[in-house]
Amino acid sequence: ELTGANQQKEEEMVATRVIADHIRALTFAISDGVLPSNEGRGYVLRRILRRASKFARNIGVKEPLLHRLVAVVVAEMGEAYPEIKEQEDHCRRVILAEEEAFGRTLDKGLELFSDLSKTLQQKGGKMIPGEEAFKLYDTYGFPLDLTQLLAEEQGLEVEVDGFNRLMEEQRERARSSGRFSGEELEFKWEEVSAGAHSEFVGYQYLQAVAELRLMGEDDRYFRLVFDQTPFYPAGGGQVGDTGLIIAEVAPGCCQEFKVVETRRDHDRILHFVVKEKDFPRRALRYTLQVATEQRKMTAANHTATHLLQAALRKHVGTHLHQAGSFVSGERLRFDFTHYQRLSQELLDQVEMEVNRFIFAALSVKTEEIDYQTALNRGALAFFGEKYGQRVRTVEIADVSIELCGGAHVRNTSEIMGFRIISEGSVATGVRRIEAVTGWEALLLAEKEKTLIKELAEVFNVEPSQLKEKVSELIAEQTQLRKTLEEIERKTALAEGEEMLSKVKEAAGHRYLVAKMSEAPMEFLRENVDRLKDKLGSGVILLGAVQGAKVNFVAGVTPDLTSLVKAGEIVKAAASVAGGGGGGRPELAQAGGKNADQLDEALREGERFIRALLGK
Repeated sequence: ELTGANQQKEEEMVATRVIADHIRALTFAISDGVLPSNEGRGYVLRRILRRASKFARNIGVKEPLLHRLVAVVVAEMGEAYPEIKEQEDHCRRVILAEEEAFGRTLDKGLELFSDLSKTLQQKGGKMIPGEEAFKLYDTYGFPLDLTQLLAEEQGLEVEVDGFNRLMEEQRERARSSGRFSGEELEFKWEEVSAGAHSEFVGYQYLQAVAELRLMGEDDRYFRLVFDQTPFYPAGGGQVGDTGLIIAEVAPGCCQEFKVVETRRDHDRILHFVVKEKDFPRRALRYTLQVATEQRKMTAANHTATHLLQAALRKHVGTHLHQAGSFVSGERLRFDFTHYQRLSQELLDQVEMEVNRFIFAALSVKTEEIDYQTALNRGALAFFGEKYGQRVRTVEIADVSIELCGGAHVRNTSEIMGFRIISEGSVATGVRRIEAVTGWEALLLAEKEKTLIKELAEVFNVEPSQLKEKVSELIAEQTQLRKTLEEIERKTALAEGEEMLSKVKEAAGHRYLVAKMSEAPMEFLRENVDRLKDKLGSGVILLGAVQGAKVNFVAGVTPDLTSLVKAGEIVKAAASVAGGGGGGRPELAQAGGKNADQLDEALREGERFIRALLGK
């Protein structure tokens, strides 16, 4: 009904079935937390959406359609799958944003294909290279058959073998991205002692005595695996711990080694130590010490991300879900699903809400329970993470409960304070907030205080009067700018009056082509209108440099538009200066990138005018 497609035609029947299948897949995937992107499952989703959108275009639907079909999927399947009903608006907004973006991309792709085919034909070529066809496919969503169809219309062919080779390379990259990197496996492991390894005790302790189980090395690092460790391996958005390994090589004789990174390799926790000196394989004992302050700040930032998500869901909406995060000792980054910029007022509310949670000194409780029990309690799970039968929950009073394996404070008061640094877009339907807590938040406030004090001294006012003073200066500047523009306008108009002496004739018709002093398009238009009135009958082309660019405006009196049109004049002139434009037959404007070509462009414009008037 929405497409008006005739289901009796095989092509339209196939198209509508593809669209129906794809919109169902899109609705369920987006409801589950997948978002279109340029990698992984997000890239697959984007390809599905673009394929459906292309089929819609095949049956004559040029405007975004797929987002309107979400309601149909929900109506048909929402009772059996209530999660898609809850996420209906979320799905609709994501799909609409992608459709609009794809429409712009497709138009850009058509423009690119046009330029590509013209260049190829000018060189006498007949074959579109496979890498160009792949670029159209990968960047602009052009399926190969569409590129072949467009090529056929231009009498060209497509290098299919090259396209297929690049497609296979991309598939291999996609397959590789889904496998564990073999970097850590490209060297030989040495077993130092037998027994279980990598028991993590870092939730309870920041120091532990351990036995070295495995050791590996490359050109830069020793990679060490112990029977137990308090070092948290990077994961779940949290950076890995750093710290020290103290090796007692003889009674009372110890050596220190810095742990610069901690990672997980399958079931092993790897401690990275820079190879500045030999690491003892048979020490009497190894004491593992986590960098305490760094861990505390990291834990504060991690708990703050949970509070931030709770505040966002309260003030922005429960459609909002985590789409990624990064937590270190210096700052936190939180990505979430949403479709528009958060206003400063809303950001202030969210920041204040998080600080309320902090100053309320809420207890933070962690617990290991089975997965389904956690979900039944309302725990939020991060889409894309793999959870076992037993999971760890982090519960902050009645504010938040999430599945999380990271480090956290025991009470929100330990976070001390929370400040939002920035908010912006990172992908379609995904926003990002960056923030700091604790000492970093205090340093930020101190910097702002110093800046305000310095500005107050510059303007010679009290800090409380700074806003009023700046507003006053802005008003003065605005008035001065208006005065300057009026002076420039009068100067430009006076220059236009002087140009009347340069009027020429062609085939009994008057015309004027002239270069003005540096002027914006607005002044050129005003001069053209005044000169048309002065001439009564005639053609005018004016050009002027503005910064690094060049502007053109052409005007034609109504009695001559049957011979020459303003749009054609500016196109002819602007093409010489590396630009283009257009407009009405009586008035048109254009711009160019090459200011040094202005004189030649005006000469071309004059040749064009004389040729048409001569007809």
